[in-house]
Amino acid sequence: MKEALGFSRHLGFVNDFATQREFLMTLEIYPKKTGQVAECDLRSSSGFTLMEVLLVLVILSIGLLGLAALQNMALKDNHNALLRSRAVQQAEDILDRMRANRANMADYEIGMGDPDDWDPQSAVRATLATKLTAAGYTGMVHTDLLEWKIGLAWSLPGGDGFVEEDDGQVTVEIQWQEGDQTVSITVVTRP
Repeated sequence: MKEALGFSRHLGFVNDFATQREFLMTLEIYPKKTGQVAECDLRSSSGFTLMEVLLVLVILSIGLLGLAALQNMALKDNHNALLRSRAVQQAEDILDRMRANRANMADYEIGMGDPDDWDPQSAVRATLATKLTAAGYTGMVHTDLLEWKIGLAWSLPGGDGFVEEDDGQVTVEIQWQEGDQTVSITVVTRP
């Protein structure tokens, strides 16, 4: 019975404060002497110093600047991809127009900046139509080239293109400006 009572004492079942204090002292949780005051050493206290906080702010700032640069690059690359998609659409547009008018396919040949080094950014529809007519383009070919050249100017910065037909093989090249560079795509097909 004594052993059972001693066992229950060490488990803390006895409501006697002195017995519980003795048990806690053996675990070194409770101060060994009564009246002991815990000393506080400010040099070894836990928490953050001003220097640690500043270091964390510098590291966080560098990380955020990196994220901003990454976002900027992603936006620029997405814009360039959009311009390339528009250029491909414009190439497909003139090729579809040529397929619809197979009998006059050779008449669709037009050079970069033609006719008469037309500036696509400042041209007006009537001016381009007059120049195409003066260059000898007529009928459906005239309308197709007029709409294609205007579409290039409106959808691409500095957009221009040429079409060349050689024995049933058609080459379409589209140029535009990406920043300070001139970029182009070339499509070669048999419509």
